[in-house]
Amino acid sequence: GGHLLGSKVTAEVAAVRGVPVGSDALSPCRYYDVLEPHDMKRMVAFLRDVTDYKVPILFKLGPSRPYQDITACVEAGADAISIDGLVGGTGASPAVVTQGVGIPTLALIPPAVQALKDLGVHRKVKLFVLGGMRNGLDAYKAMAMGADGVGFGAAAEIAMGCRACMACATGKCAYGITAQDPKLRARLIPEEAGDRLANFIRATAEEVKILTMLSGHSDIKELCEEDLRAMDPNVAGITGLKLMGYEKKMPWWENG
Repeated sequence: GGHLLGSKVTAEVAAVRGVPVGSDALSPCRYYDVLEPHDMKRMVAFLRDVTDYKVPILFKLGPSRPYQDITACVEAGADAISIDGLVGGTGASPAVVTQGVGIPTLALIPPAVQALKDLGVHRKVKLFVLGGMRNGLDAYKAMAMGADGVGFGAAAEIAMGCRACMACATGKCAYGITAQDPKLRARLIPEEAGDRLANFIRATAEEVKILTMLSGHSDIKELCEEDLRAMDPNVAGITGLKLMGYEKKMPWWENG
């Protein structure tokens, strides 16, 4: 769930969230009309109906059981799924959550991709990976491991001027990005921040292009695990990638 502190609930935010100015805005961690997998399927059908079947349905997960979670989303009728790893989370999350809850992004990708393959929908149901993606190299690795794309959170904010001071929850961001104080918000020039963000996206795309060409491919859709090698046994064991210097996967991966 979410907890937006009252100090961040300005008149503008209050109007959107439907709560009094200055009061905490709470979002439930669960919805009581979606308790079981079949409830999700019913909700997907409802959303398709109200959008006249013109809008793709995307599930966003902070998964604990990647294989089972992805399977449930596919069976519910998802068109796309995004998974957010351990590095993900909002700047307003409690430290004990951001530092100690979740599964590292690297460990999420293999079981998520395997679930899609086992269900026969890999590349049909799109998989997007988030959580600690910093640049084109991270995007390249994720896509070579089977993801269809990646998303950027903190990296995009840093491109806009964020210095990762972790003051998001206070509403007093010195750079105006997550601030609710009008004086601080005035420090963020949207046009300049937009230009920097656009430059970051262009540079990221260029890095992916370079790495794709160096791998002998002309299209990112051709990227695969054979384009990667793990540099140590732990990474090989987590990802199932071949260890540098070996032509076979590590025995413990093959044996499950």
